[in-house]
Amino acid sequence: MAEVAADAGRPATPISAFDTSLGAAMTLHLCATVPRLSAGAELIPDMVSEDPAVDPIEASPEMTVPDGPGVGVGLPDSLFD
Repeated sequence: MAEVAADAGRPATPISAFDTSLGAAMTLHLCATVPRLSAGAELIPDMVSEDPAVDPIEASPEMTVPDGPGVGVGLPDSLFD
């Protein structure tokens, strides 16, 4: 979708509302690859009551792309039992 928007000269706005740190991390990785973003993105990783991430992502006006293994968010082994 972002490529179609870029081809048309339009910006794209990534949204990761009502998500966990895992979803927010994936959206941050997407944002790092999209050539023409709008001025902002909606990332709200703390709207779910129980975020399974080992170290949850904190929402802030400026966020960096996680750089750990995978998408950069650790999950507990117990999640896969």
